[in-house]
Amino acid sequence: MTRFERLVQASLLAAALTAGSWAAAQENLVFITSASGSGDLSSWPEADGLSGLDAGDRICQNLAGMAGLPGDYIAYLSNNEDDAVCRLHGLSGKWFGDNCGLNEPLTADDSQAWHRVDGRPIFPNAADMHFPTDRMYYPLWLDENGVQHGSFILTGSSEFGAGGGASNCENYSNGSSNAGGSIGVSTRTSSNFGSGFGIPCQSTMRLACFRVDQQPAVARPDHRGIRQAFMSNDRLFGAMHLNPEADGLTGRTGAYRICQNQAAAAHLKDADTYKALLPDAVEGPFERFDWPDGPWARLDGILVIDGADQFVNGGSQTSLNLTPESNYVGRQSGWSGTGSDGQPDGTHCEAWTDETVTGSGSPANQAGAMWAKSATGGGFPCGGDFPLRYLFCLADSDLLFHDDFGPW
Repeated sequence: MTRFERLVQASLLAAALTAGSWAAAQENLVFITSASGSGDLSSWPEADGLSGLDAGDRICQNLAGMAGLPGDYIAYLSNNEDDAVCRLHGLSGKWFGDNCGLNEPLTADDSQAWHRVDGRPIFPNAADMHFPTDRMYYPLWLDENGVQHGSFILTGSSEFGAGGGASNCENYSNGSSNAGGSIGVSTRTSSNFGSGFGIPCQSTMRLACFRVDQQPAVARPDHRGIRQAFMSNDRLFGAMHLNPEADGLTGRTGAYRICQNQAAAAHLKDADTYKALLPDAVEGPFERFDWPDGPWARLDGILVIDGADQFVNGGSQTSLNLTPESNYVGRQSGWSGTGSDGQPDGTHCEAWTDETVTGSGSPANQAGAMWAKSATGGGFPCGGDFPLRYLFCLADSDLLFHDDFGPW
């Protein structure tokens, strides 16, 4: 049997084994609302005159119904009495100190996976989607009709899915600048999808809607077997020669060596081809790649980007925040030095050689047009007393597919 025939056979077998659970999983839907408005949810037409959490739930159910989506939906919202993480389980009460009214804390086995309306997996369960695990596959940026939005998501919640007094627009009744709301961002993965930021309640925001009458299912990777990419295991100095895994090499060459050493330690395919996604003073980050075309996937089988052209024109499908040690990096940054046009922006630690200057970073959990591009300015020390940022590492191999898929 040829290598290609083995690949086809493995693919067909995997499809046959998972078809039933995959079909069910695709009905466990989560979306952001096509409608948007202020923190006073009673002012949204889709609320049918209700207020507070009831208004949020009605908005989600009405929009799901109009889009023909199956099931019962609630808004991912917390107030002073009930936390979003409890509400995802059909429970009430608070997560901290009350365990949502249960005798024991909720676990990953107490809920199922959720998918976007295009079928791509988003969350494995209601426990691991929150801090500290921060496990999220693709960004939550599609509405109930499959339209993509880069938006603020009103949640009134923390990274744990829990709420508190001043963060919920006065129980979602105040749409003025005098109140504040806790929000997430639809282009972020990890718990930043629903927390980490605060804005005035007069701002335009959307809601995140989860199906709560779930079908038994698990999330499955959709791009196993292609070239791989990862985020480094550790934070690193921007002056690359300061990092032990650079083996004394400097600049981009030192960064490449770090990626290759970590790939080899993790027994990844073509470990000696890995390169860090960094520019130098004149070249963009992909210009030293021998094979810049074709897709890369994270180590969990989730598609990151289709190729270098998409880096400049469109952006990534998700974030590259999974390390070889299987950690999902949340509210940290990777070294970037790349502007929104995909070219060097001048904040690159003098081509990653100078510990006395500063460099720019990109949020580890960023997806879309600004993936791996400078979004946090050039204010991070390239040397100093401790390392500050991670590396984005991609295989530079002509092997687009391989036939041993590895574990999920």
